[in-house]
Amino acid sequence: MTTNTKIKIRSETIRDELLNLAEEFVFAFSHKNYMDFAQYKDMQHYAAVKEQRKLQQELKRRKWIETKTIGNRVMTRFTEQGWQHALRRKIRTETKICKKGICIVVFDIPESERFVRNVLRSFLKEWGFEKLQHSVWITERDVVKPMMLLLQRRGLDKWIRVIQGTVLKPSLLDPIHARVTR
Repeated sequence: MTTNTKIKIRSETIRDELLNLAEEFVFAFSHKNYMDFAQYKDMQHYAAVKEQRKLQQELKRRKWIETKTIGNRVMTRFTEQGWQHALRRKIRTETKICKKGICIVVFDIPESERFVRNVLRSFLKEWGFEKLQHSVWITERDVVKPMMLLLQRRGLDKWIRVIQGTVLKPSLLDPIHARVTR
């Protein structure tokens, strides 16, 4: 056996030993003290639990969730206000394009409910809908389901229709067509 072979075998052995040692112990630096992997994992777990409790307390404070203890289990559910906030957020942040065409919101809210109509228009504008007419708004995002759920929960589905469809023959005045041709 040559000297180069002995050095190569020895360096491979040392490398293997170091890899085995690294697999067994992962050190995390914390306050100038080293800890083994199990302690580090426990610390991460407790930090995640603490963060989850903090988030849950904030949701409770805003009255978006309710908790109920049954035996040693804690059951959590959305309040009505929490559902509405979650659905609004889903509508506002949805980026997926509607596979079946466009989402159309058509409404005919009575004059006596002018405030509701104006609030709906401001929400539609905030959520990225485009106005075709005062009571017809469209978007290419897939928000039909959350929109319908939100309207049903608010009791507005008697005045507002959410339709999914495609543009059969685009007009030059159609904002969708104008946006594509630019």
